[in-house]
Amino acid sequence: MSAQPQREAFSYRDLNNFWTCPRQFWYKHEGWRAIRQSKALLRGTFVHLACTAIWLGLDGSKAIQAEVQELCAGMITSRLTDYQDQIATIRGAAKEAGVLVARYMAVYGNAVTPVSVNQRIYRDMPSGIRVSGTPDLICDLDGQRLLIDLKTGRAPEPEYLDLTGQVDYYALLAGGIDLVAYDLISDDLITR
Repeated sequence: MSAQPQREAFSYRDLNNFWTCPRQFWYKHEGWRAIRQSKALLRGTFVHLACTAIWLGLDGSKAIQAEVQELCAGMITSRLTDYQDQIATIRGAAKEAGVLVARYMAVYGNAVTPVSVNQRIYRDMPSGIRVSGTPDLICDLDGQRLLIDLKTGRAPEPEYLDLTGQVDYYALLAGGIDLVAYDLISDDLITR
């Protein structure tokens, strides 16, 4: 693994987006962001922000509130009702995220010792391609090095997680990891 990129690197998400839809890849790669975001997407964003803050020793609630303020301040719309609806969606997603993070931290919060939080990892492949990824957390748990990727949607079928290739990708990317795990944070369940 190298710390600094020397040339452009592609993450699992980049490669998957390109394979799925080259136009989607271009939009995401160029930093395009939809003006209107779904409640599920916002909730996932808030959960990730809060967990990151907590793992860094900060206040997860304050991280969510700062993002809510930024999103509300940046709202652009031509109709007042659209603005009010989107503000309500943002605030509702933030409230739900706070509940989910509290449930998650009650189960797993004190069990891990963070080693790396949201830090991009690079690996040069024998083919000359540089790949990268940003795992949510690399930590120590009961003497093992663990890479954790948060999933905040509905509980997927276990086969789905096996078929996406993301576990294999992370295992390749972060050599020396004992275990790659998904932590599911949803209304359905909190599990690893």
